[in-house]
Amino acid sequence: MEWGDHQKFPGNRSATGAGLAVYQGALYCAHRGSPDEYLWYSAYDGEKSWKEGVSFPGSTKRNANPAIAVYNDRLRCVFRGTDNAVYHKILNDSPWGDHAKVGSPAGDGPALAVYKNHLHCVFRGRDDKKLFHNFYNGSSWNGHANLGTTADGQPGLAVYHDKHTDLEQLFLVFRGA
Repeated sequence: MEWGDHQKFPGNRSATGAGLAVYQGALYCAHRGSPDEYLWYSAYDGEKSWKEGVSFPGSTKRNANPAIAVYNDRLRCVFRGTDNAVYHKILNDSPWGDHAKVGSPAGDGPALAVYKNHLHCVFRGRDDKKLFHNFYNGSSWNGHANLGTTADGQPGLAVYHDKHTDLEQLFLVFRGA
């Protein structure tokens, strides 16, 4: 496998890392803007260029990497707000909807993955660096469980389907504290 040339996003600068997800045939990217620090998103539809970035409607400043995933045929974005709480937004047919609190306080941006019909979110606590896990069942966030370990930095989540055993697993990776 070879990586292609890098491309700049038109009219966008990012202050942190970004989240990526495929939704309705397009690749979406969400990121914290620079220097404005608002939440932005852009889409790539296969035409070899990214569309002009758009600020999330009603967006307030964000201070960490957002994470995005598709769950129940809707694009979801989870991010850490300036109050350090973790929030969830849903892309409704046109604009992004209001945001709802998932958990708090967070030390970094969250990680998202869809596993066994739930949207899973893991984030690092702000003061104690402990990892916390919440899951969304389609109507509410549940859990907020302390995973009993600490981390330095943002975690990552992914679902792996073993083709040999037909086993599906949720993997969490993080840098130990």
